[in-house]
Order: sequence, then C-alpha cells, then structure tokens
Amino acid sequence: MLNVNKYKWDMILEKKNLTERIHKESLLEKIRSEKQNLDLLLRWSLLNEQPLGWRSTWLLRQIIKKKDPIIQPHVSKVLELFSSFNESQKREWLKTLENQIINEDEEGILFDLCISEWKKIHNHPALRASAINMIFELLKKYPELKSELNHLMTTEYIAPLSPGIQRSVLKIWNKQ
Repeated sequence: MLNVNKYKWDMILEKKNLTERIHKESLLEKIRSEKQNLDLLLRWSLLNEQPLGWRSTWLLRQIIKKKDPIIQPHVSKVLELFSSFNESQKREWLKTLENQIINEDEEGILFDLCISEWKKIHNHPALRASAINMIFELLKKYPELKSELNHLMTTEYIAPLSPGIQRSVLKIWNKQ
C-alpha cells in the first residue's frame, strides 16, 4: 500500500538535491511537482552558500516566465543581498531579473549594481557581459542616461573582454 505522506515527502526538494551531481530535467520536474519546492528554491537562491545559491538561482531561471509574479516580491531582497553573492550567482540573478517586473526604485539600485559589476575589470567576463546587458536594457527605458555612461565604453573596460563579447557590447552600445 502506498504511503501518501512518505510519497509527498519524497517529492519535497532537499539541499543535497542541489549540492550533489544533478540531472537538470529530473530536478526541474521535482521542483514543478510541489509548490513547496519552488518556495524552497526561491529561499535557497538568496543564500550565499555555494553551490546551493547559484544552482538554485540557475534552476529558478529555468522555471520562471517573463514577468513572472513569483519573482516580484523578492526583487528588493535580491538587490539587498546581491553584493554578497559570488560571481556565478550574481550572473544568474541578473539573467533571472531580465524581463521581470521591477519598480523604478529597484531599477535604480539594479542600475548602480550593474555599473559596479561592469567596472570590476577582474570580474568574470560572463558576469560583466550580463551586467552591461542589463544596463543596455535599462537604457532603453531611460535613454537620457547614455551620455553619462560614455566613460564605461573606453578601452579600460572593453579590453579585458574576449573579442566576441567586445564586438557584441560595442554593437549594442552604438545602436543605443
């Protein structure tokens, strides 16, 4: 006879599910099977405990939709904790926040955080590219800020990137 309580418990995500070697599709299925799993994933994505934090954020990004209402209540907390995350987790959060509902105050904080990450030329290029892409998205909404950012497109900031990322960044910048 099937023990429903045991079965239900087996469906709840555990930290070890994200810290051990994972199979993405089966893990996503497990997360989608119970609302509690998504709640746990959101909570863990705010932790600076690795690899749990960045893997949770990465998986969260696989699950959410454009303008997903589940993200909006957590944006302020993400921005508050952003500086404490490692580079991989920061990158995943930037990608997660793309196309999400963010109020004006949060946009300002996000913009400043992205400027800060872009200026750190020793950061991983993927994080810097995600930061500048978020800046470009915000510039679509606030084009008047572009003139204040010319100094960020100098050789000092562009040269540490790979040639492909350099071309991509400059192409988008010149279209702004």
